[in-house]
Amino acid sequence: MRKDFLGVLLVLPSLFFIGLIAIYPLFYNIYLSFHQFNPLQSVEIQFVGLQNYIWALNETIVLNSLYITLVFTITSVFLEAIIGLFLAFVLSKIEFSSRLRIIKVIFTSIFILPWAIPTVSAAVGWRLIYHPIFGFLNALLGQQIMWLSDANLALISVILADAWKTMPFFLFIFLAGIMSIPTEHLEAAKIDGASDLQELKHIIIPQIIPLMYVALSMRAIDAFTKIFDMVYMLTGGGPGTATKVFPILIYNYSLQYFKFGNAATLAVISIVVSLAYGILLLKRGLKA
Repeated sequence: MRKDFLGVLLVLPSLFFIGLIAIYPLFYNIYLSFHQFNPLQSVEIQFVGLQNYIWALNETIVLNSLYITLVFTITSVFLEAIIGLFLAFVLSKIEFSSRLRIIKVIFTSIFILPWAIPTVSAAVGWRLIYHPIFGFLNALLGQQIMWLSDANLALISVILADAWKTMPFFLFIFLAGIMSIPTEHLEAAKIDGASDLQELKHIIIPQIIPLMYVALSMRAIDAFTKIFDMVYMLTGGGPGTATKVFPILIYNYSLQYFKFGNAATLAVISIVVSLAYGILLLKRGLKA
């Protein structure tokens, strides 16, 4: 009993700070979504009930931003997962002698560099790659394409940059899953004459499906709610509204228009939507 009480005392400071920096802002954000507050007009917070939510569900720019964010999330996460699974499978097949194992460690570690690079630095690098005159991509293609200024190409360009940045998340989770598969299963497949593709399809994927769904749900929630810095640095949400993802829209309403009630409402909607498909993916993973 005394040990349990001591344990509670030891974790109380951590719980206090978690509540201070996470739980309180969340509930205050929900509270603010039912009010209207613009410090440039009045210091008073006015209760408006569901008016902000009705506005959000009928505002074209909000619905368009929600659509763009869903397209970005689904496409980016799917691309990252496919490439991550392929690279994880390839890396699991590479074999070195015990003396050269350090080379495999170094070679594998190279793939974590995109994840380790700060997003702002990565975005600056991709801006240079996409530069219409001096960019590496246009030089490679021998054309002058406005990747970030063309409304039809801007979202694709942002998706590719984000997929490159966050692909290692899937790579190392899938690699860990593959390495945890009992070697007897893989050896039995080789003895039966299974090809690499058959081994991946019939042995590896079925055994790591729960892990895949967990990774997909975590990354989907992260992509929907936190894709701000890459988009802001590359396009700022433009051209027009072509890349105005939800976090950019929340930034606009909060720190540019100072409509904190509207911004809080958009933040609540963002949390609800991301949690909804995150939970859906987790349920699918548990059934698999």
